[in-house]
Amino acid sequence: MSEIIQVFSALATQYGEGYAVTLFLLGTIIFIIYKIVKNSSTTITKYIEHKLFESEEKHKKAACHRKNITPEIRNTLSNMANECNCDRAILFEYSNGNSNLIGLPFLYLSATCEVLTAGTSSVATQYQRMNTSILAQTLEEMEDKGVLFYENIKTIQTTNPLLYHILNLDNVHSALFYPLVGFDNSIGFLLITTVNDNILIKQDSLPRVAMTAQKIMFLLNYNKINE
Repeated sequence: MSEIIQVFSALATQYGEGYAVTLFLLGTIIFIIYKIVKNSSTTITKYIEHKLFESEEKHKKAACHRKNITPEIRNTLSNMANECNCDRAILFEYSNGNSNLIGLPFLYLSATCEVLTAGTSSVATQYQRMNTSILAQTLEEMEDKGVLFYENIKTIQTTNPLLYHILNLDNVHSALFYPLVGFDNSIGFLLITTVNDNILIKQDSLPRVAMTAQKIMFLLNYNKINE
């Protein structure tokens, strides 16, 4: 403190008290700003580190939850497929992606679990990060009607040619789409199909598919469950 007084006295003697006071106040302001910035920087750094840690912990917990529920989802689908006499049962989930040049986000769907009867080929790898815009007509119809059922996909050959083409490539004969609606929004859907000439019976399959959908929706709604 004595050193500061000496400096102030020297400045006052050489340049006058007004100049010394102005210089002293300016130095004080600069010092205060420095301390504020320094402390703020430390606080911001700690906040960012805390948020990154929280994000990492949430990711670990969510990944662990996904790992734990995957066998249960697979068993649930398998049991449903056996009771419905379908050849292929697939769980589709929606996911966010990047956005276009004006900021509109893309929405994708992916096959995250598939069960098959012996001799039925797997198709899940074909449906990874498929832009939902491609199946917009089908998804809109499913949202409007709740359930889509086609005893023979040939009936949609002219009304929904894109879906017909996709299913026909997989040798599908009958198909049933059932939406998965979470607590706040749609999170995906179930698709069960028969191949070749095998036929789904709607009245037999629909109640079992609905029960399976409810169970899977509960398992997938990780955030709401933890709340």
